[in-house]
Amino acid sequence: MSFQEQLSDLQLKSSQFSPSNVLLSQKIYGDLVLAKKWKHVDYKPVNDLDICVFIATEPESNQQLTILPIYQDKTQLSLQRISEIFEILSPIE
Repeated sequence: MSFQEQLSDLQLKSSQFSPSNVLLSQKIYGDLVLAKKWKHVDYKPVNDLDICVFIATEPESNQQLTILPIYQDKTQLSLQRISEIFEILSPIE
């Protein structure tokens, strides 16, 4: 699938999320694929977080990373909130 098709698919899979989160997901995907040149980038919608998370592998390592886009200026990351996020993401990994 081409980059443009991936962006469209990402938008389709996250259509139920807030528009700002869809845009953030598309920007993160573009950064990983175009700027960082990561080849293996998958995304999964997470309804409980209202955004897509990315499952990606860095080019020079075999380490798989879960990337969660967050607007820092809108979200306060307390230890409680981080714990809740990990609980929500645990079935994905």
